[in-house]
Amino acid sequence: MRINPYYRLKYLSNVPYLICFGQANADFCHDYRLDDTSVFLWEHMEKAADVHDLTQIAAHHYNISPNQYTKLEEVVRSFTDSLYRYGILLPEYSVPRLENEPVVFSIAGLYLRIWGPTDILPRELLDFACASELSANKPVTDSALEIVICSGTPSYTENGTLLLRNRELCVTDTGGRYILFFPSFHQVTEAHIQKDGNRAFIYYAPGKLPVTTEEMSFTLRMLFLYYAQLHHMTALHSVSILYNDRLWLFSGPSGTGKSTHARLWQELYDAAVINGDLNLIAPGPDGPVVHGIPWCGTSGIYNTDTYPLGGIIFLRQAAENKVHSLSNDSKQLLLLHRSPSPAWTCDLQDSILNMLDEIYEKVLICRLDCRPDAEAATLIKQEIDQFCSIK
Repeated sequence: MRINPYYRLKYLSNVPYLICFGQANADFCHDYRLDDTSVFLWEHMEKAADVHDLTQIAAHHYNISPNQYTKLEEVVRSFTDSLYRYGILLPEYSVPRLENEPVVFSIAGLYLRIWGPTDILPRELLDFACASELSANKPVTDSALEIVICSGTPSYTENGTLLLRNRELCVTDTGGRYILFFPSFHQVTEAHIQKDGNRAFIYYAPGKLPVTTEEMSFTLRMLFLYYAQLHHMTALHSVSILYNDRLWLFSGPSGTGKSTHARLWQELYDAAVINGDLNLIAPGPDGPVVHGIPWCGTSGIYNTDTYPLGGIIFLRQAAENKVHSLSNDSKQLLLLHRSPSPAWTCDLQDSILNMLDEIYEKVLICRLDCRPDAEAATLIKQEIDQFCSIK
């Protein structure tokens, strides 16, 4: 059983009470008076999975005979029902019963089941929808991240330990799940995801549809990247082009010319742009691969297919075009800091580094100091061709 962490047992003039404090006090929650039996139940509640377990604990302690067991269970159930009603006991994380069936999406071989209105989902996501027969009653072949989109706010405010905070995102750790808050958003207020990646909840206030859809896209991206990370995949802010049947990713801070460089490759070498902002890298049986995902920034360019990864070129604006080799540690640092995959904790950051360890020596990774001109594209093409001839 899950106890609201903002309640404690306190004796006031020798009378036992469950007193609220902190967030529960700010939410004007009620205090609750106990008797001797309910004090015992409270002190053993976290050891019990449900009412049946708690009744057994109490029956053993009070030497309850079998013919009194049913009555005791009624007492225990009445007490726990009251605690649930007051928000002192918290419901287990679960997907609520919904009338409509979820829409199922397949991205990078992973499945998302989303309950909620489809008109607020980003248009790009719909291209990854599975066949209609993949419903809640016909499970997908692998595990899925189940996401429930809820209108309104959670019934219980849970804060947890603050992990990070900026103008776009705050993340807290509640023990069993992460809670994401979005200070700059207008419609989407928060999202919850269990640490095992099985379930997530998004809470929003209905409003202007374009705003809701944009905020929903960012939120779904955060949840998906966490889920993908659990499956040994990491994302990289980059523009990808298809050349020689492999993807080549151009990465760098905003404004360094990723889109300009990709456009040069289109014009000069007829290379197709596969994603204009974000690429998902994963290990493959024959080397690293890049999976198509629906998130592509403002470019509108994305793809549903999977391609072998050829290499990653980090761009830096300069007065002279020049290719630089990189040490392994520099490669790892550049890859790490260009990844938007969650690094909220040391363990999550380590999972990114472990995945990157499997790719940085297997593909071309270099830095291109460049001007926004054809010579820069020609120079890095020569480097790529030389790498491919050796491989």
